[in-house]
Amino acid sequence: MIASLSAIVAATISPFNFTIPTGFSYEYILDKFRFGSTLKDYWQNILLFLPFGISLAVAILRQRLVNRPIAIAIISVTSILLSSTIEMTQLLLPSRVSNLSDIICNSLGGILGGIIYFWRDPKRR
Repeated sequence: MIASLSAIVAATISPFNFTIPTGFSYEYILDKFRFGSTLKDYWQNILLFLPFGISLAVAILRQRLVNRPIAIAIISVTSILLSSTIEMTQLLLPSRVSNLSDIICNSLGGILGGIIYFWRDPKRR
């Protein structure tokens, strides 16, 4: 989990030269937020979050407090929140661009990671 989060942080918000833009407001966020990217970026975002989804599934199932559908829901919400936080943080980085498609692809990667783990886990069939 730590390695996955470290890779996500390094890949998404480095270099760490944060600045608060002049006129930072709700309108600024709407203006700077984009939609769409290249097919390569879509795949990179999905693949970046796959290990996060897998490691989160492992962590959740070790607790044995929830079943698979609840675990997938937890992984989904966590992936969406983490990805949204990253994209909002990228608004404070002049060298980065925030994309709604990144949130979608990152979240999809986390969810797929959890599903792959459940699918491949022989103890839970």
